[in-house]
Amino acid sequence: MSRTVKPVETLDVEQVCRMFGLNKVWVAAQVALGRLPRPERIGVRRCWRADQLWRAIAAVNPRAAGRAPLRYWPSLVETPGHSMRQIPGAMVQDWYVGQVTLRVVWPLPGLAEPSLKTAAGLRPVVDRLLKVSVEIGLYGPVLIAYDRHGKPDERAGGEEDWAVYADTIGGTAPHWPYTLSPPAVMERWEPGIPVAEVAATPEVDITPLLQLAAALPDASPAQRTLINLARTIQSRATDSARNDLEIFAGEERFRAVAPAVSPMPVPDAETDDLPEDIRRAGWLEVLSRRDDLAAAAIHRLRVWDGGEALPFSKYETIDLRDPHSKEWAARLRPVDQPTVAFDVVRVNERGGRIPHRPRD
Repeated sequence: MSRTVKPVETLDVEQVCRMFGLNKVWVAAQVALGRLPRPERIGVRRCWRADQLWRAIAAVNPRAAGRAPLRYWPSLVETPGHSMRQIPGAMVQDWYVGQVTLRVVWPLPGLAEPSLKTAAGLRPVVDRLLKVSVEIGLYGPVLIAYDRHGKPDERAGGEEDWAVYADTIGGTAPHWPYTLSPPAVMERWEPGIPVAEVAATPEVDITPLLQLAAALPDASPAQRTLINLARTIQSRATDSARNDLEIFAGEERFRAVAPAVSPMPVPDAETDDLPEDIRRAGWLEVLSRRDDLAAAAIHRLRVWDGGEALPFSKYETIDLRDPHSKEWAARLRPVDQPTVAFDVVRVNERGGRIPHRPRD
């Protein structure tokens, strides 16, 4: 694999102050003390070579060196020291380039948005960090730069190039797609270890489906229906993760990115694999239950496809001025503990809005 060679750039004092978050008085004092090299005259400007100046600033003020966009950092031949730790909503990866810390935030699926301010405040404190985008767009994931307050850092155009990032950490950048990022696997990563095979994390949590299926009689319509839906959701998540990884194989800009994981193979599955009469009977059985697992399972189905297999898709207003309707209504009795079917009716009354369930 050919290495990305960072272009040799020059910086005048105004650019140095902007890119490193310094002021002219401090720069002049460090030059006078011999801690920073003297600028060279290039045309009408007095400038420094960016890579040489970065090393000098890193020796005097590591936090200032860490503020600079990666194109000014040195290219490394070997992978630097690194660590991985978890904060609410994300894994935080640190690369130790000499005394300077390069911090990368990897959001975790199914959790609240991580606090970038919290990530920046971890020891050692950093003034700039990168966050891997959750969305896989037309051109793949994005490395977005932020300051220590969690605000976008526009000095590098708001983003960092993956090839430049890889060049900064030894030539190859490990990558964990959003749905293939188990914290324990990420913490164990080391350069050169085999690619880990992990289960993709689906958008819809299938845990209640499997828990309820485990509590039902074997081969019952409800058990078969729940397992079928769980397999379908997991199959789609695996296909999606596989498609995300194919972006890296086909894009020149990701040639230095090495996926650290691959999706665990699962059988292809669709809800249509199960006969319609079995699915309808299975969901009717679930709807007749009163427990929270059944409610959570119905909620997952509604999130997945709107509940296409459920009955009670329409409701009708009864005019009690009609004598037959009035007689019918008089026969109704209150229900002490309604079944999950009542949730579906309430959802339809609300125009499809799914109520919050205790397990969600």
